[in-house]
Amino acid sequence: MAVDSLVIRDMVQIDEEPATKERITSIPVQPKSMSILKLLLRPPVVIATILIIASLGIQGMLEGLVPLHLVDTLKRPNVNGITFVILGLVFTALVPIVGKVNDMLIDRHGERMRYYVMLIGSLIMILAMVLMSLANAYGVLMVGYSFFALANLCMCIPAQSAYGDFINGAGTDSMARGYSIGVCAWAIGGIVLPSIGSALYSHLGFAKPVIGLSTAASLISMGAIADLYVLNKLSSVTV
Repeated sequence: MAVDSLVIRDMVQIDEEPATKERITSIPVQPKSMSILKLLLRPPVVIATILIIASLGIQGMLEGLVPLHLVDTLKRPNVNGITFVILGLVFTALVPIVGKVNDMLIDRHGERMRYYVMLIGSLIMILAMVLMSLANAYGVLMVGYSFFALANLCMCIPAQSAYGDFINGAGTDSMARGYSIGVCAWAIGGIVLPSIGSALYSHLGFAKPVIGLSTAASLISMGAIADLYVLNKLSSVTV
């Protein structure tokens, strides 16, 4: 009887184990879904969207005004093409550097470093626009344009990666919706600031629209980052 009971117990265990495994593996993990409106209400997404609108808007404005400035003020109509070749090379050289530094800072010091990089980019943006606006020589203008490229990447790369990192951290299946917000931000920035800058150029010239619009956009970006910092401090105090 003892032997029979052992055999029966082993048979029960053998029969039960696959069923248990089947029950465990058959339970699907359904990620939560989040609408575009709900995504837009999340502070990290809002800040990323504002930074992309600002940086891409300034870029679009410069692409329209710099050729006019080269002809009207610097009297260098023959360097329009090479100007954007140089700018493209600067972007190409800086993209992997800024991306690597951004990821390294986040890995070592946490998510907050993303916003410090954005803040530094906004400050560099103002300085670059002042340098470009006051430049009376082509070489100085290109130095300012190169600093603009650095500022643009410091604002855009952390902002674009914020969509994916936030969605992964929230455990949602709304990755495409998040990046669609980023694409819309690109379009809004490319429409609004260039059109305003072109309208102001005909009345005010190059310096005032560039300094004014870029400073306003950068200050709005810094204000959004500061708001997130305050919200995080308040939430930590209440908890």
